[in-house]
Amino acid sequence: MKIKKIIFGSLFFLFFISGNTSAQSDVSTVIRDLLQQNKYAAADSTIDVYMKKYPDNPDVLLMKGNVALNDFMQSNLYVSSTSDTNESIYQPDIANDNPPALILNKEAAKTVAEYWLKALAIKPDRMDIRKSLCYIYSASLLKDELIKQLDELKNEEKDSKKLMFEIDDYAAMFFERQALDAGIEVYKKMTTYFPEEASIYSDIAGAYFQNGNLVLAKKYISEALKKQHLDVSIYNNAFFIHAVLGYYQDAKNDLKAADTLEHSNKALFYQGMLEYAKNNILYKKTFTDFIQKADTSVRKEDIMLANYLQSDSNKNDYDSYLKSLNYLPQDAYALLLHKRAMKLFPGKYNPAFSYGEIETYNKNYNAAIEAFKTINLKGILSDSLSEQFNLCYGWALQASGQTKEADSKWKLIENSKNFYGQSAAIYFLGKNLFDRGEKDQAKIYFLKISDRATDSKYATFATNYLEKYK
Repeated sequence: MKIKKIIFGSLFFLFFISGNTSAQSDVSTVIRDLLQQNKYAAADSTIDVYMKKYPDNPDVLLMKGNVALNDFMQSNLYVSSTSDTNESIYQPDIANDNPPALILNKEAAKTVAEYWLKALAIKPDRMDIRKSLCYIYSASLLKDELIKQLDELKNEEKDSKKLMFEIDDYAAMFFERQALDAGIEVYKKMTTYFPEEASIYSDIAGAYFQNGNLVLAKKYISEALKKQHLDVSIYNNAFFIHAVLGYYQDAKNDLKAADTLEHSNKALFYQGMLEYAKNNILYKKTFTDFIQKADTSVRKEDIMLANYLQSDSNKNDYDSYLKSLNYLPQDAYALLLHKRAMKLFPGKYNPAFSYGEIETYNKNYNAAIEAFKTINLKGILSDSLSEQFNLCYGWALQASGQTKEADSKWKLIENSKNFYGQSAAIYFLGKNLFDRGEKDQAKIYFLKISDRATDSKYATFATNYLEKYK
């Protein structure tokens, strides 16, 4: 991987040693030009000359750190990149269009930081240097060091909105490097600076939701709704979290609040869906009102679905349920259709599986497992449907920590002709054995798929586990 040149710091010449101001002030330009020309040896020797002449000049110290950082960045010994360790069945490929986020070696970051901290001790109000320091702490996942600098940054940064965006960028760097817990801690630090800012609590809720911690997602989105500067995006986040977790009245209230801000009527559609799910006859009138008031902000598929559900074409039988799915309802609305069908048509595969699959995708594993338990596969002749069911059910159990129960599903598809499902099953069977201390048995599983690492991320994961045996 080619490493781009990194040059930190705006070029402000605020500190001068008496006598030779031009020699001090041109250091940034000289070093920047050398680095941009890939003349790293020249940059090293040149900055050393400046350091001997002006060891306490903030610009010289800033550029010394830049030179050191670029030296580290040119060596793969000092930079590691995040690799995809996401085991979810919903992310099939390790490779993607975005290059992996680089993680700067912690010792390298601390070496660079020594120069910049010295510069800040001399000139504490050099915001460009402090922000550069925050950047390398984030890039190297030095969370505690970053948080210490945030206190200093807050004291110097007078523009509160700018400060929020800057800290948000630092938190994002942790998330990009899969350090989710650390990223959340940076967000929580922000709440001490901006305790009434709703967007921060909403971001924390979203991070917990993506991480599968739905209890804390619910807690923080509830906190967000009590704060100031609520906007449409926050209400929409709250709506989705509440809808997935089954807090339907809260979800409707969230949409109503969003509608007020953007002059829409999406909440009316959701109200109709709730009434339909409960077999409340009022749903026809509600859908009619929704259709009449719908504007360009409403999805055309939602209008078509509402029109179908309130029409005479909807016989409220199983076939009508299947036809309603042709209108591609979004997850929050589809859950209501599937839940209604589960009650009306117990034992049918599609409603229970579809409901469980959506909840699995959105990490509400307990709700998914309860839905999957209602499914009786007897009479389902399709091998592909059976494998699809066991793959989803197995992942819901695996992700919720019920690994022994998950093994019973993985064993049903370990001989699948679909290599993706088969490799997932074999990998998890091996991993679960490894985690229980049965490493010899685990190795047998890993070896089954390790020769096809390019065909499935699970085969790659198995190969990585085999490295632990060396």
